[in-house]
Amino acid sequence: MKIYTKTGDKGITSLFSGEKRHKFDARINLYGTIDELLAIITIAIEFEPPQKITNDLNKIREKIFQLNTDFATLDNIKVNRIVSDDVVDLEKLIDEYSDQLPELKGFIMPGGNKVSAFLNLARTVCRRAERIGFELKDKEPINENAMLFLNRLSDYLFVAMRFCCL
Repeated sequence: MKIYTKTGDKGITSLFSGEKRHKFDARINLYGTIDELLAIITIAIEFEPPQKITNDLNKIREKIFQLNTDFATLDNIKVNRIVSDDVVDLEKLIDEYSDQLPELKGFIMPGGNKVSAFLNLARTVCRRAERIGFELKDKEPINENAMLFLNRLSDYLFVAMRFCCL
C-alpha cells in the first residue's frame, strides 16, 4: 500500500467515513492539532518524568488516539468514542496530583525542567485544540464528552507540569 494518495496535493483529505474535506476544515484542523499534542507528550515522556506521570501519559496517549478517531468520524457513524468515564478518570488524576502540590496563589512561570517545559507546551496545544473544537461545534455536532476530555486534559497537563517540578 502506498502512503501517498495525491488527493492532499489539492488540499483535500478524507475523514474516517471517506467523506472528503478541505485540509483547512475545522474538523481536520482539530485532529491535526491533537496529533501535534500527541507528539509533544511523546517527547515529554522521552525526558523521563516520574514513573507515575509516565504511566499516566502512556494511558493518555492511547485515549488521544481514541479522541482523534472520535473527531475524525462524523457523529452518525459508530466508533469507539470518548465517554464520561474517560473524563472522570482525568479528574481523579488531577485531584490526586493537586492534593500533593502547594496551593496556587497566583500565576506561575512555567518551566523548571525539560519534562515540565514540554508538558506546558502540550497544555497550550491542548487549549488550542479545545478552541478549534468549539469552532467546529458551532458548525456541526461533535461528541460532548470529547470536548470535556480535552478541557480536563489541559488541566491534567498543568498539574502534571507542576508535579514534575517537585
